[in-house]
Amino acid sequence: MTNLLDGVRVVELAPLLSGALAGMTLADLGADVIKVEPPGGDLLRHVFGALAPGFSPPFVQLNRGKRSVTADMDAEDDRTFVAELARDADVLVLGYPPSAVARWGLDEGYLNAPHLIYCRITGFGADTVYRDQPAHGLTMAAVAGATCGGADAGGVSGDGTAAVAVAHAAVEHVTAALVRRASTGQGCSLDVSGAEAMLAADVMRVTYETNAGREGVDAAAAEAVLRGPRYAVHRTKGDGAVAFAGVEPRQWQRFCTATGATDPGGLPELFASKTLAEWLELGRTHRLALAPAYRDAGEARTDPALTERGAFVDETSPLYGDFTYLAPPARVNGQDYRLSGPAPAAGADTDTVRAELAMRKGV
Repeated sequence: MTNLLDGVRVVELAPLLSGALAGMTLADLGADVIKVEPPGGDLLRHVFGALAPGFSPPFVQLNRGKRSVTADMDAEDDRTFVAELARDADVLVLGYPPSAVARWGLDEGYLNAPHLIYCRITGFGADTVYRDQPAHGLTMAAVAGATCGGADAGGVSGDGTAAVAVAHAAVEHVTAALVRRASTGQGCSLDVSGAEAMLAADVMRVTYETNAGREGVDAAAAEAVLRGPRYAVHRTKGDGAVAFAGVEPRQWQRFCTATGATDPGGLPELFASKTLAEWLELGRTHRLALAPAYRDAGEARTDPALTERGAFVDETSPLYGDFTYLAPPARVNGQDYRLSGPAPAAGADTDTVRAELAMRKGV
């Protein structure tokens, strides 16, 4: 059985990436995820390209297997519907600023649903000085000190790690809350901060930087190891590249015994003396920490281990055509991942979900 969250109903009211990724992960685990979108559809439908009108590549990836309802949160009837839908759910995932949530009548006190797992995904925390600041991956990473020096580095910025990290942190806490509720019957309130999720995702850097100056803390030495040739990607003979992680003493000794290496400074020349295939064979023979270093995910999808695992899933939808989905990283009971459904059209399930809600309420 791969649907570990079978029977769990999730309402997702969150724009763009973080909330969508949290909902996608819960849907992949078997939950019934109902995405609430504005009448024109979520913004992510309409940016970053289009496989078909209203179906951008990231929207399709992050919203597979969900149902979609549309609601105008400026209209009282629709606000009432969404509030009732949330009260009836097991989990509510919110990704809007606290002021908007309160204006829509979706704050925790108003809903008054003791069983509900109420999960707010915010950039910086729901009750901080930045509570209503618009948040994206860059700004969350900036507050976490992860933007490569900011303006002093010529505008070099962080990537989308913070937006992804906060989604995974939300799912971790939602699933833990579901376990707790199974024994207590009580839901809980979760406030998941993107800036703090970024700190957690970058724990090694943060550990050294926040403990700098204390006895025994040598950030420069750690940096030298993790940035040096013993922990790096090297060009091989031909057009290949190999990743070498020889920072453990026994791994380095094993590598030296197998190759005759003595000086880390000579590693670039050493790796350039053999093809990637030769290095990988040597790695298998001597159990060395070597791996092929692909240029991008397009190359990575040909990797034998990822292929054996079914990491990439090709499907065709009548709504937007052929698409390659990224499977979850875990296999349950050895079973391959199977897509539970394509990304929905905006509002495709509104009538059905309204009817189901009315039936459960006995209306």
